[in-house]
Amino acid sequence: MAIFYNHGVSLASWIKGLFAFAPGDPLVSIVFLLQDHRELPQNTVTSAATRAWGEGAFTVEWPRLVVGSRTFVVQAMRGMFVEDLASKVTSADIGAAVRRHRGWWSIDLQKGAADDEAYALMGKLMAILLNSNCLAVYYPQSGTLELVDQETGTKLVAGG
Repeated sequence: MAIFYNHGVSLASWIKGLFAFAPGDPLVSIVFLLQDHRELPQNTVTSAATRAWGEGAFTVEWPRLVVGSRTFVVQAMRGMFVEDLASKVTSADIGAAVRRHRGWWSIDLQKGAADDEAYALMGKLMAILLNSNCLAVYYPQSGTLELVDQETGTKLVAGG
């Protein structure tokens, strides 16, 4: 199957279009900037989701996870994150992390209420997937970019 990129559209818009986000909806997402690209296999995500949300609390329509009325999309991409992060950099350390990252993972709310519960569900899953390869966490809706530290997992579980 060949996928062709339309150069008349920004790459970010094109990628978002692949996952059929409704026009005008806020991008409720959590993005990990990774030092090195790593795949995110379905069995790894399914196992993490079981730990985060409980057995039987979700269904898998890969790369989508459905929890009640919410649908989340999980992505693992090679290269730099598609959005320009330069304006989000608030320190030299965060700038260095942005320049060093070579891959990223994200979970995006595709369907359902964009509320605190959505962030809590996403955060619990991403906290389990968090590892030493993750340099920074980006929250596109708020524009917040944070270095990974000892508190990152706790913040994610609390909903970002």
